[in-house]
Amino acid sequence: MKVSNKITLAIVVASLSCVIIVATILATRTISLSSQSLTAKVSDQLTAIKEAKKSEISNYFQLIGNQIKTLANSTMTEDALAQFSYSFQALTMKSPHHLKKKQR
Repeated sequence: MKVSNKITLAIVVASLSCVIIVATILATRTISLSSQSLTAKVSDQLTAIKEAKKSEISNYFQLIGNQIKTLANSTMTEDALAQFSYSFQALTMKSPHHLKKKQR
């Protein structure tokens, strides 16, 4: 083999080696940046979902609280409570346990 062919082959091999090394470095860096970008995007999405659910739950509890206040201030609730008290006292007076105490 001629010396000029050997030099040409050595230059081609060295050039290809450099190209492969640079391509490997760039691919590794690209994968790393892509991974970081995806991680950041997923983290942002999860934070947004967390905030939405937090707001949704807060609104739900506020709605339930308002419904309880409305129910507590209702005259129907007051009437029902009075009727329950009256009925409970009436049942207590008619219960067999109460009659046994009266007989003593």
